[in-house]
Amino acid sequence: MNESTLKLIELLKQEKTANEIAQELNISNKQLFKRLFRLKTMGFNVKKKYYYSGDIGYSLYNDVPLQPLNSVDIITSPEEQKFEAIVISDLHIGSIDERLDLLNRIYDYCVKNNIHTIFNAGDIIDGMFGHGDKLHDNIFDQIEYAIKKYPFDKNILNYAVLGNHDFDSLLKGGKDLALVLQKYRHDIVPIGYATAEVNIKNDKIVLRHPIGVAKNEPVKRYAHTVIFKGHYHKMEIVPLSAGNCIVKVPALSNIHFMDDYLVPSALKIKLNFNNGIITNIIIEQLLVESKIFAINSAKIDLTKGKKINNNDEVQLEEKKKILVP
Repeated sequence: MNESTLKLIELLKQEKTANEIAQELNISNKQLFKRLFRLKTMGFNVKKKYYYSGDIGYSLYNDVPLQPLNSVDIITSPEEQKFEAIVISDLHIGSIDERLDLLNRIYDYCVKNNIHTIFNAGDIIDGMFGHGDKLHDNIFDQIEYAIKKYPFDKNILNYAVLGNHDFDSLLKGGKDLALVLQKYRHDIVPIGYATAEVNIKNDKIVLRHPIGVAKNEPVKRYAHTVIFKGHYHKMEIVPLSAGNCIVKVPALSNIHFMDDYLVPSALKIKLNFNNGIITNIIIEQLLVESKIFAINSAKIDLTKGKKINNNDEVQLEEKKKILVP
């Protein structure tokens, strides 16, 4: 075992973060991911913690074998009572309708606005079915392409549910996108297929995307929870009940499910907490073009399960109307 590997193991024992390890070893974060993968092939299991700052904490796992992720925790400081993030969905990378240029602009927006969290509501890749031509004629090349082309910033983490197009890779090609991401892209956290839970303080948000296999899509009732749903390719706030806020997430690609006038967009969200519980959420739909415009907004009171009137914090002038024939 060479000196660099021994140094890496020592830093893991000290529970250093990804940025700290990369700095001490004078390597990039992506090079670090590859070295951690090589450690896994040598029999080392590495445990991860995810921070609101966008950093990843590492330590050596010396307990029972790791289990597949069903949920993930985001660690915040006790003083933080607000949580900002971007929500995207239906990238369909590998399709001629992909818009990696817009995804890169979202990353630029996050960097400029000090946002470290992106929630992805599914269909990262296009798979081998659906309408439209493919950029690759097999699932293996498509996944490799997606891993390389998906943007990266050392202070931005993606938390993803995997959808029906992602599941197609496993169903048709036997290749599990979740395992590939866990090995090569630690900054993209695949929480689960169909349903994923993200724990923040004493509350959670839920990411959903159907995969078409009923036994893998248990319907679980939530109270006082924000649920983001991919697959529908448009932004919509579903009528609320029992304190839930169900939000359909627009596609950040040129793929449209029903309405041809829809254009790619993303959501910016701000969660407000009281005693660790989400009390309300502010949602802005962002039109992603050469510039990013907020085109509408809503504020939801989760304690009552209803919209409340816009106030000065969320009042927006309509900057652009979207009506494309």
